[in-house]
Amino acid sequence: MANILDKAASWLLSRASNNFVFAEYYKRNDGKRVDYTRQAVQLNRKEIEDYIRAVMSASDPDDPRLGDWMRFRQNMKLDSHLMSCVENRVLPVKCAPFKLVDNNDNEAPKEVKKLLEKPWMLDMYDYVLSYIYEGPKLICMYELNENGELANVEEVPQSNFIPQKGIVLIEEYDTTGISYRDGAYKNYYFQVGNDWSLGLFSMLANVVLAKKLGLGSWISYIEKYGVPPIFAITDRMDTNRRDELFEMLLNFRMNHFAVLQGNEKIETPQGYNVDAHNTFKSLMTDICDNAISKGILGSSGLTDEKSYVGAAEVQERILAYRHQVDKLIFKYYFNEEIKPRLVKLSPVYAPLENLTFEYDESESLTMKEYIDAVKDLSIYFNFDVEELKKVTGLPITTIKSALGITDPEPTAGQKKKPDTRSFSLLAPYAYTAPDIRGGGLNKAGGLTVIPIYAATWNDSFERIIKGIREGKINPDDLDKDFILKTYDRLNKAAGFGYGKDYYSDEIARKIRENILQFSATKTHVQQHEVQLLSDSIDSKKQYTEEAKKYLDLQNGNYLDVQAAWAARKAQAARQYQDWQKDKDIYQRVKFRTMSDDRVRPEHAALDGLVLNIDSPDLSLYMTPLGPSCRCWWEQTLDRLTDWKPEYTPEPEWSGNTGLDGVVFNEHNSYNKQIEGKETRREVRRQAELAKEYMPYNKTVKAGENTVHINDFADLSDMEQNVVAAKKLARSLDTDIYVRPHIEGGIAIGHKNAELGIGGRNNKADLKTYDGTSKIDNFIRNRIRGAAEQTASAAVLDLSSFKGNDTDIARHIKGSLISGNKGIKKVYVIRGGAVTIYTRQSLGIKKK
Repeated sequence: MANILDKAASWLLSRASNNFVFAEYYKRNDGKRVDYTRQAVQLNRKEIEDYIRAVMSASDPDDPRLGDWMRFRQNMKLDSHLMSCVENRVLPVKCAPFKLVDNNDNEAPKEVKKLLEKPWMLDMYDYVLSYIYEGPKLICMYELNENGELANVEEVPQSNFIPQKGIVLIEEYDTTGISYRDGAYKNYYFQVGNDWSLGLFSMLANVVLAKKLGLGSWISYIEKYGVPPIFAITDRMDTNRRDELFEMLLNFRMNHFAVLQGNEKIETPQGYNVDAHNTFKSLMTDICDNAISKGILGSSGLTDEKSYVGAAEVQERILAYRHQVDKLIFKYYFNEEIKPRLVKLSPVYAPLENLTFEYDESESLTMKEYIDAVKDLSIYFNFDVEELKKVTGLPITTIKSALGITDPEPTAGQKKKPDTRSFSLLAPYAYTAPDIRGGGLNKAGGLTVIPIYAATWNDSFERIIKGIREGKINPDDLDKDFILKTYDRLNKAAGFGYGKDYYSDEIARKIRENILQFSATKTHVQQHEVQLLSDSIDSKKQYTEEAKKYLDLQNGNYLDVQAAWAARKAQAARQYQDWQKDKDIYQRVKFRTMSDDRVRPEHAALDGLVLNIDSPDLSLYMTPLGPSCRCWWEQTLDRLTDWKPEYTPEPEWSGNTGLDGVVFNEHNSYNKQIEGKETRREVRRQAELAKEYMPYNKTVKAGENTVHINDFADLSDMEQNVVAAKKLARSLDTDIYVRPHIEGGIAIGHKNAELGIGGRNNKADLKTYDGTSKIDNFIRNRIRGAAEQTASAAVLDLSSFKGNDTDIARHIKGSLISGNKGIKKVYVIRGGAVTIYTRQSLGIKKK
């Protein structure tokens, strides 16, 4: 029987599309949701006793329950003014523009942002911010659609969870439940709000109750308001006539009436004129609605049509502060609770892992402001006509000069001269670095910024193509500009994929080392290919065209693919580091695919494979398994699979970057084109020397100044160097550079000065006194060592020295008199103080 069922299931699955199977896979419950019993919404009349009981039940220290409070606030939400005020708080936050940025504040592509531009995101805003008004909320996110995206989010009714215990209740009055903070459900549920707080509604409950009861009374007796009394007076004293008149007036259904006999009279006091309608209106608006507005919005000026303009503007600014706080609240919960669950929920959201949700606070000009700005600036600058047409939508054909005279069109066969008034002649540099020569300010008083890279690759292409053709460039001498540009592109992609701590984690440092080596290798191959083209093509024009075409391909499409690969491999490395942290819970990982018709058959064969995190096979099958591979590994508690995969990935794409930091391994196609160990050793040496020109991507503030840390600064002395650099930056009021560490075993004979003072090339060698050796020997040897490293200054951290400054000055003077002419200054750090010694300050006379 089981065999028949298996065959039937196989037959059905073979005829179902992959998309359908994938959708059904994600529609199943799979233990991601607690099947609690939802209660019907009860809109019964609520009075003060219900409010008292709800608050007592919710604040019971032994058995807190939110069910009564939930039903009470549901009744409160029938008040249109209350909910209008809440909407005024929430709507600006929901509609505020946002962006996703990486650790370097680079904005993510639009495709990633579109993952959040979904209906469920609007619900998420409501659920997260509602705790401000309604008390703690429990939000569930588990259901995916056929595309692997989150279909919707769900709010667990307050009656079905106890925030103080962190459990979901199947039935409202259960005494035990299922934890949503630990175990299997923690990745699908998260709580917002304090366990004990009931929100703003708890403070406005009395006001809303008064308003509801007042409105109810008005409706109950509305037929009486404004209707005058009627009196029937008769001289007859018999009861029959009296009863007839009573029956008659009763049938009139008037407000008040009386039947009087004989000379009986009823008098009302003079001047007693009660306006019931205005009394009721005053209760609703002047008292209740104003109190609600103040509780939610902070004032009533924005909801009162009679408020003064000035007061309303002030209150609008105050409300803007509340919106800022609400944005901060949502941003926190998204980055700390929502985003991590999205990443774990589906691989579709993997690009979010290393991004941060931020609100886009940049201001944009209105159309009128934009046109006014163009009008005001057009007398000084020329504008891009096409850009103006696109932004304004106006059919602009040309821009007149300030005098109303347009430039004449050139005659036939004559080129139009470039407009020197336009900014278009100033090439926008793709990358600028801090002043690599030092100096800080130029002669004009402005900041000196030295561009490391050209605006495009074109200048570099032309220099290489021309230099090799003319024999001025040896293809074995690697072009630093090529290395830097390639490294910069790949390193930024890897940093984007790795995310936080990319410039401090040890494995990330290995990734950068590998990327630099690959950049040098690729540069070597490109220069030799251009040399081959020069040797084989006689025509200079044809050679230039072919060489340009080759370099365009290598540094265009190919570099794009390599950058995407670097990002995925760095992301996998970070993922592996996270697995190691969670190894006490999850010791195994499972191979997963997207289960659609785009999955490669050899990758599909690995689907479901379960390996130990420390298994050697994981390095062989670690994703990505090739360019554009969408497969992934996920943590699992499943048992190890007992089958051996038949598929073996290509050597070029295999490897676990999380273990060795290798993004481009030795089997890459460029490495194969380099023949001979000596050539490879030389490429490695030049890559090592190129660290001297690498960017300083990590910075640390030191008061008003900055410590710039090179991508290849020495990790072993990093903490010591940064601490000393911060002290120098504060005391000297200048920026300090923690320079790269170049391996002397590879670049033989190279010396490493740790710091740059005021500029990366103002070298200073840092040494720290251990407190045990003789102080005179320490100072003499360290100053001599700094001179040997071609540094212009020595930095001595003598915080452990117990002697006085006189001894220090005497020993420094002796070292500077006896030689070490290259040393211009000696900086001595003692605690937080820095003292500068020069030959002049020490009284050393020039010879």
